[in-house]
Amino acid sequence: MARCDLPVRDRVRRASRSLRDAFSEESSPLETTCENFITAPDAFLSAAQRDHRAHPWVRGRDLFLGVLETAWVSSKALIDDSSVTVLRAVQHAGWTTTAN
Repeated sequence: MARCDLPVRDRVRRASRSLRDAFSEESSPLETTCENFITAPDAFLSAAQRDHRAHPWVRGRDLFLGVLETAWVSSKALIDDSSVTVLRAVQHAGWTTTAN
């Protein structure tokens, strides 16, 4: 079976497995690229934390994973018109409210 004949779900799993393997193997030619994608948010996050505009416990890696999560969910069958907007709002402001 040619790779393009695989169901989308299987292609996504293979691609994510390949990226995970590339990141975990120092000898992989993709390791540096993967590391750069994951650590890129650290620069602006550090500035936001310094200015008290981001929680000190948030890591750049966490922001990367949140964006990846939203991108992954965006392609799923259960998503509706408001899902991505809501997920982004939850990532931005959290899901809890303060009691009155």
